[in-house]
Amino acid sequence: MIHVLGTFASYGMSGSLWYGLIVAIFSLDSIYHICQPEVRPGQGFMRMICTFSMQILPIIAHGHEFWLEIVQLVGIYSAAGWFFSKYPLGGWSHGVFHLVAALSNPIMLDFSTKVLRSEEAIHLAAKCALMAR
Repeated sequence: MIHVLGTFASYGMSGSLWYGLIVAIFSLDSIYHICQPEVRPGQGFMRMICTFSMQILPIIAHGHEFWLEIVQLVGIYSAAGWFFSKYPLGGWSHGVFHLVAALSNPIMLDFSTKVLRSEEAIHLAAKCALMAR
């Protein structure tokens, strides 16, 4: 699920079809590796770090005015990664990892509305909302 979300978030925040396709290919390969009979936890953790990094890179590319979003996402993903790698709560740690990682969604959605390429879609959605009333 993290890899699927990472693909859509990376595309939405970058506004670039090419970047979205690159992340999608990486995510499909990661999902393929997850489904293999031999589980390699270290490799899975590194792929998760790459997926989270690919979500942060578009924000970095948009400039220094979004440093707060970058710090927030790095903090959230670091905490989630800690739960994933250390398993401090036993079997509950994996679920907590997903809950902590989900805290990034409002930040990513807010940033994606600031991408210039999404402006037309936002205006269309606003018109549809007004017409629905």
